[in-house]
Amino acid sequence: MTDYLETLCWYRGFLRQSAYHVQRMEATLGFSLPFSADHLQHLAEQLAPPEAFGAETRYKFRFIYNADGIQTATLSPYAPAVVNQLQLVEAPASLDYHLKYADRSGLDALKASLPTGVEPLIIQSGRITDTTYSNVAFLRNDCWYIPSSYLLAGTMRRFLLETQACSLADIRPETLSEYTHVCLINAMLKLGEVKLPIAAVLGQQP
Repeated sequence: MTDYLETLCWYRGFLRQSAYHVQRMEATLGFSLPFSADHLQHLAEQLAPPEAFGAETRYKFRFIYNADGIQTATLSPYAPAVVNQLQLVEAPASLDYHLKYADRSGLDALKASLPTGVEPLIIQSGRITDTTYSNVAFLRNDCWYIPSSYLLAGTMRRFLLETQACSLADIRPETLSEYTHVCLINAMLKLGEVKLPIAAVLGQQP
């Protein structure tokens, strides 16, 4: 049986965008879950220490699930990983992560040879997609653009597109110079939180 992974942000006693995650779980499994987003909130509350309620610290609510239900769940304080540079890395066409599989070995292999502080900026079939743990957005003329190609359609990516905070664009290695900054986005990271100048992307053609 295949295991899948979900990660939600807990902040000041509440889970963010939990309905999006339930919808993704249902799309992954192919059937309606016997619980709602309220169930996830209740489960997180059971795991939360007293100081997590009302605290400014973000917590990562992470759980493994499959067709039989949620198997394991943890809630832990969160701090963004330090990313100083991105390295363009070509992913094989066979790499498939359109579902949020618990097995991340294919993604982990892309960064195995990179030093600490350097995260892969993945290319697949000639197009920029994601990093190994986030979607990405690119800044041009004060507007943010999200690659139309992706390995995983994340919940924050969906939220930013639905709220029109970002637009879709076909982004390739050769068009990176049209943008000034790149931002990492996921359920734990808001737009603009981890933001690097485009010059921090290694491997660009001069």
